[in-house]
Amino acid sequence: MDEIVKINAPDSSHIQVLLTAAYGQLGDQKAARRALRALDAQIPNLPARAADLLGIWFHPEMAEHLLDGLRKAGLEIPEPGASEKAPAAEAAKTETHGNGSGSGSAHAVSADSSSSQALAQSLWIAVLPFRSPKGNEELEALADSLTEDVTAGMSSFPYLQVVAHSSAMAYKGRTGDVRTLARELGARFVVEGSVRKRGRALRVSAELLDAATGAQLWAESYDRETSDASAFQIQDDLTDRIVSTVADGHGVLVRTMAAPLRGRPVEELSASELGLRSFAYNQQIDPQEHARLRAGLERALEREPNHANGWAMLSLLYTNEYNLRLNPLERPMERAREAAWRAVNLDQACQAGWQQLASCYFFGRDFSAFRPAAERAISLNPRNGNTCALMAMLMAYSGDWERGVALLQKLMDLNRHHPGWYYFPSAYDHFRKGEYEASLEVAKKINMPQLRSTALATAATCGMLGRQAEARAAIDSLRKYNPIFLDLNNVREDYAKWIPDEELRERLLQGLQKAGRQFGSVTPE
Repeated sequence: MDEIVKINAPDSSHIQVLLTAAYGQLGDQKAARRALRALDAQIPNLPARAADLLGIWFHPEMAEHLLDGLRKAGLEIPEPGASEKAPAAEAAKTETHGNGSGSGSAHAVSADSSSSQALAQSLWIAVLPFRSPKGNEELEALADSLTEDVTAGMSSFPYLQVVAHSSAMAYKGRTGDVRTLARELGARFVVEGSVRKRGRALRVSAELLDAATGAQLWAESYDRETSDASAFQIQDDLTDRIVSTVADGHGVLVRTMAAPLRGRPVEELSASELGLRSFAYNQQIDPQEHARLRAGLERALEREPNHANGWAMLSLLYTNEYNLRLNPLERPMERAREAAWRAVNLDQACQAGWQQLASCYFFGRDFSAFRPAAERAISLNPRNGNTCALMAMLMAYSGDWERGVALLQKLMDLNRHHPGWYYFPSAYDHFRKGEYEASLEVAKKINMPQLRSTALATAATCGMLGRQAEARAAIDSLRKYNPIFLDLNNVREDYAKWIPDEELRERLLQGLQKAGRQFGSVTPE
């Protein structure tokens, strides 16, 4: 046990097996049950598979000793011969990509075709070899490179478990039901695609499939002229677009994975599951869900204190107490900083942790510390729009408007399914320059009426333009969703948190006054 604690790798299923077995042998039933729950979440259908998995890695005597510890911990393991064994060759497909900060660590996924329960519980994704016309070596090379790069790109997201490229490439040229291929690889989701060319026109198509149902979750085609850019530029551009659209926090895959978790009690969820559920919260900010997630993560991190991404998400929820006025408790930003530091100290490559550290510096007005932390967060995974867009927005608000707006435009180009709040910095940038028509045009693209900033930005711009009817419509939206911000005193306080530029804040307030709002007034004029 002393040696296991030193390893400090709670997301490794190998270490979790040792931990659970050691607690079992020591007779610490409370700790054993807690460790067993974490292990069961890491390895689907564990009771039926434990003997086979341990038999692959350990000498028979050692494997039996571990099994004895797992039984003492409470795992009901069938006797030998009670269940069909998975072939060792399939179980060897445990190689994976992952950065270790959350749920991306390697553990075996069985290819047992009878294990529908394991498939339903698995969150693994496989990138099958992209197809190309036979006999065209140039397109075949591009297809193989895209497969490798998309696999590597997916692996940069800690909440995804990605089947190794080498394992997936074994299926190159093989046809058949994608559900069968996915079961053999141990994947719940599959990305596949094709590369075609006619003259100089290149078309790459990609799709995301749910292997449990065979449903197509997303599909898109990308057309390029091969003379316009080098093969590497085309390959990098396509990889960025596919990976960002599918895998980032606003991507179709994450939304699909988070959906089954929304209705479950947070007490039942692990830190990794709560992290996935938090992406749905980020899409639709809700005070009740904020409170549930905050309480759930605080409890989960008592069980899993070394979960870096869990601490980062908790830091975000604490920050939202301050910057969004959600269920505020004492010392929100102090708690947010402590949780963010905990995340990056546990894992220096935890992108969400650096994101939160940068956010804490921004709201604390320490811009000399904010900028390097924000750049570090972006560099860890530039395809993660969830983090990069927030950092770009805060960069713009801190005064670096050109870089922030340009980065957000790039992110919007990569993922056309981005949330509307990506437009805010551009709208404010036009407003501060006095370009009110352009500002209003951008503000109308936000299309998130439940956010107070949407109504405020629209009303302020319409006020500057003298468009009273449109201003009243925006104020009516504010009254419906966020009535406390009918009082400009509350707006001024809110702007002071988000917009360090005092001149811009005052001009926005001037626009709201021209739209009919007053300090201390909660009813329309």
